[in-house]
Amino acid sequence: MPEPTPVVNVTCDGAPPEQVHDGTVVVVVLVVVVVDVATVVLVVVVVVLLDVATVVLVVVVVVLLDVATVVLVVVVVVLLDVATVVLVVVVVGVVATVLVVVVVVVVVVVGGHEPEAPPGHRVPIISPQLPQALAPLPQSHVPALQALMTALKHPDFAPPERPESATSSLQAV
Repeated sequence: MPEPTPVVNVTCDGAPPEQVHDGTVVVVVLVVVVVDVATVVLVVVVVVLLDVATVVLVVVVVVLLDVATVVLVVVVVVLLDVATVVLVVVVVGVVATVLVVVVVVVVVVVGGHEPEAPPGHRVPIISPQLPQALAPLPQSHVPALQALMTALKHPDFAPPERPESATSSLQAV
């Protein structure tokens, strides 16, 4: 049989080992909780800031696009309105001019005389009367025109003849 082992009684000064370990565990747990909470708070703050920045950016872009669209629409409408007014003024001017010319022609044709010139203005020297200009020539002018055509056929009005030497030299070439 083996010999019995003597038991040694050891005493420690200070706190028992279980209490030292309990305090360290509490500190470590507190540090982990604080780090976890700080991480969660940091992540939440970053996400909120990114969301707010995204919303602000989207709002700014939408507002700028809306303003640009409104400005473009206003410019196009103003340009179209100005072009329409100019076109109407030109058309009214052309129509008024044509009406004035037609009225003057009708007055001259129907009235058979030139309108009176205002004081200080001269009446044109040549002013054809439209009904006479469009009417057929009276028969009394026909013999005069025939005589004129006959006179133009007279040998004195004929073109000069070329000498034979000029025509033969051209043919030789």
